[in-house]
Amino acid sequence: MGEGLRDGGAGGETFAAMSGEEHLACAADIAAYAALVETGRLPLDRARLARSLAAFGWHHNAYAVPLGMGEAQAFAVVRSERDAVLARDAAEAIAARACLCIDAAPGLPQVGNPPLSGSSS
Repeated sequence: MGEGLRDGGAGGETFAAMSGEEHLACAADIAAYAALVETGRLPLDRARLARSLAAFGWHHNAYAVPLGMGEAQAFAVVRSERDAVLARDAAEAIAARACLCIDAAPGLPQVGNPPLSGSSS
């Protein structure tokens, strides 16, 4: 992905420039981020979590629709990728990537870098 979202490039790539595989990776990172918040491994940020839901939908559909995937198949692929991300990567790395992915989704306010400690909001 060059200097884009996954490599931490400044500002990331635009949503439209992302490949299907990049959208899949973003959907998986966002789903993993939500799971980490749900289990208490990352602090709750209600505003970020709310935006993550919309961003997940954008990335999920940008991956699945061009491939003609049905909803059940697409969710199964994302779940599998999410599980691999959770098994492989540190919570802080997942959160950082998820925030970049949320910021890349169209029509959503920017979330910036995640707070990795502190109280719930």
